[in-house]
Amino acid sequence: MNAYRLLQILLFAFGVVFCLVGPLAIVWPSGWAWHEGPPAASQYFMMIAGVYATLGVFMIIAARELAACQYQGQGVTKECK
Repeated sequence: MNAYRLLQILLFAFGVVFCLVGPLAIVWPSGWAWHEGPPAASQYFMMIAGVYATLGVFMIIAARELAACQYQGQGVTKECK
């Protein structure tokens, strides 16, 4: 397994976990929620769960289209498709 494939797998795995922060807080609140009461009772937690879910979606998209935009070195990037 090369580094490129490993990066794709890790991006996808972390993207899925980030998308599941909200549902995981309902199933296992002591491990994922950092406030008292149900997850939907805190506007702050719902906002953070939304930010994490958005980040997770973009990580999954990045894992699928990893070759579209890669760092080329010296601060110059290739044009994204």
